[in-house]
Amino acid sequence: MAAEGFDAATDYRASMPQFTQEVYEKNDALFEFLRRIAAEHGATTGQISLTWMLEKRPWIVPIPETRKVERMHENLAAADIRLSLAEVEAIDAELDRIPTSGVFGGTRIEA
Repeated sequence: MAAEGFDAATDYRASMPQFTQEVYEKNDALFEFLRRIAAEHGATTGQISLTWMLEKRPWIVPIPETRKVERMHENLAAADIRLSLAEVEAIDAELDRIPTSGVFGGTRIEA
């Protein structure tokens, strides 16, 4: 959902650059790429994102927000998914093509 879909008076996301329509359009190729990887693993794109973080730096503990128990279980299942080095590098390459204002840091995760 682009920022236009958020109420600026009550939703902080309306002012965040990653929620602009322009960034959404630029990210469309990344989302499609992640959907293909997710399908190959029988996973969701959220699980692939969490798995990517775990593969990048095993000591990083992602803390996904969730409001539903089923999403919590889905997120926890990401720990059982393994990405190949080639998949991690391919995700990195896709992220490096997106301006960092649209993604929090891209592949430049530092410990």
